[in-house]
Amino acid sequence: MKNFNFKHSTFAIFVALALPCFTLNAQAQITNGGFETGLAGWTTYGDVSTQGNAPAGSAKLFLTTAGPSNESDEFNAAGALIGPFNESGVAAVLAGQPGGLETLGGTTVGAFDAFSLFATEGALARQTFSAQAGTILSFTWNFGTRETALDHAFVVIDGVLTTLNSAANPSAPGAGNDLFQTGNQHFSSSFTTSGNHTVVFGVVDLNDTAVRSSLAIDQVQISAVPEVDVRIMLLAGLGSLALLMKRRNRL
Repeated sequence: MKNFNFKHSTFAIFVALALPCFTLNAQAQITNGGFETGLAGWTTYGDVSTQGNAPAGSAKLFLTTAGPSNESDEFNAAGALIGPFNESGVAAVLAGQPGGLETLGGTTVGAFDAFSLFATEGALARQTFSAQAGTILSFTWNFGTRETALDHAFVVIDGVLTTLNSAANPSAPGAGNDLFQTGNQHFSSSFTTSGNHTVVFGVVDLNDTAVRSSLAIDQVQISAVPEVDVRIMLLAGLGSLALLMKRRNRL
């Protein structure tokens, strides 16, 4: 009993306390989730660019349904051309056909239809990354539009589509070329399996190709399940040390 090694036991406790921290800090991260280095790390289709005034810094991902300058896709009430409102010079990609936008997004033809309307054209941005089970994918989004009808903004995570904008048009005053917007919203979803995962952001016109809608994305990140407070871990460690010291004094 006199050979009880207090030093080694103390070291073991600190290792046990430290391991969860190392595990949580080892989570994979999205490449360029703040879009501060442009579109690096992202594969894009259609009118996709980065713009300023994002919540986390000076940039955000910006997708629109607009065609380039040589396409006529918006007229005013008098019939005069006032568009298109394309941001990148890259044409919108057609949807609803084999090899079209749905195929590029890793889904089936018709997957981007919404509100009982058909997707016609749009834009996507996608990235594949590694993440552990239990980690959380989160981002902020803002849907903008010039439409009086409905268009569709969404995220596809590992092939499962979630609509971001609701069936109702956004009512807040828009910014830039958008007349209306939802304002910044938060989205999060947890992974149930470990391995490679794919996220796809998209926006499409529904039933026409005439008027632009947009989707802004920022703060895309992977995080661990909320960690145990470090103070609680330290208190637990101190409690264990106190018990060991008490035991040692009795030996």
